[in-house]
Amino acid sequence: MCAAGNPQEKALAADLAALLEERDVLARDAPVDVALRLEALAGRGHGDGAVLSRVRRGAEMYRARLGLRRDAVAAGDAGALLAAAFTDRIGQARGEPGAYRLAGGGSANIGPADPMARNKLIVVAGLDAKGAKVRLAAKLDAAALPGFLEGRLKRTRETAFDPATGGVSTRERVRLGALILSDAAAPAQPAEIQGALAKAVAARLESLDWSEAVLNFLARAAFMRGLDPDFPDVSREALAARVDEWLTPYLAGMTNIREVRGIDLLEVLRAHVGYDRVRELDKLLPVALELPNGTVKVDYTGAVPVAAARAKVFYGLDATPVLAGGKVPLQIALLSPAGRPMAVTGDLASFWRNGWADARKDMRGRYPKHDWPEHPWE
Repeated sequence: MCAAGNPQEKALAADLAALLEERDVLARDAPVDVALRLEALAGRGHGDGAVLSRVRRGAEMYRARLGLRRDAVAAGDAGALLAAAFTDRIGQARGEPGAYRLAGGGSANIGPADPMARNKLIVVAGLDAKGAKVRLAAKLDAAALPGFLEGRLKRTRETAFDPATGGVSTRERVRLGALILSDAAAPAQPAEIQGALAKAVAARLESLDWSEAVLNFLARAAFMRGLDPDFPDVSREALAARVDEWLTPYLAGMTNIREVRGIDLLEVLRAHVGYDRVRELDKLLPVALELPNGTVKVDYTGAVPVAAARAKVFYGLDATPVLAGGKVPLQIALLSPAGRPMAVTGDLASFWRNGWADARKDMRGRYPKHDWPEHPWE
């Protein structure tokens, strides 16, 4: 009654309030549409005479309280007025005919044969004792909701990653409690795309290009953190938790997660760690060692770093190179001309003097054209 505007709506609100205070004026198996009760109240339909009399007396009383004449004509949208009283019972069709989701949560059901079950949006004015079966309802027009509901509508813009396409989609939705009244696609803005892709990458780090060089960098950084706990943590777990911090700026202009494989991940990670810390890392735990007979890459991805190369590369070296001033052990893997391991040692000087003779004898027999000096450390 408070939501009614003009005299006709006030009279209609008075009739509705009086109807709701009494038991149903129609038979229990009658359709749930409140309009049928209003017709009976106006004398244009059949109903329980005794109940109708009580309802009419109540309606007259309410008309008087609203400053209306007893015979004021009722007109207007019954659904809109009922929504003022039962906003949490606004129902939206879902799944099977007659099944509704309520704005306040939960559900309600109308028999599928009932004409009201064909409406997409209703307001439920009466439920049975079990709270699931609708006894009284009116239809609502989703495109012309009453003004008082505007303050309860929540308009959102939601951007999400689509794993099927690898792209990003944005939808604009209007919600009323648990209901989604409208849902439409909208163009995604660049910042929205970047944010959605960043979250997708955080959940799918494998979409990045994890090259051997990148994995070796991460392993070097892990060894470095063992020496200095303040060294930046670039483990996969830490990276996934801070994608916004280190990767998002590089996603500018991208629209699909497939494009992130084009990012130079090694350069991105080096920039994230910072110039000074990377210079320190390269000094203490170098990517490669400069030896008398060539350069040897160091593999840090195992439990202990390994420098592997053909034996001749280590000729002229009489001690195992040190990493981080000797704080990180290094193993030397001497390979045959075919690239197979001959020996792995953490003490090259000892191997030359104690194990090399047997290895040299075997290699001279297999590869007689290669140089197998008796004293390789010279």
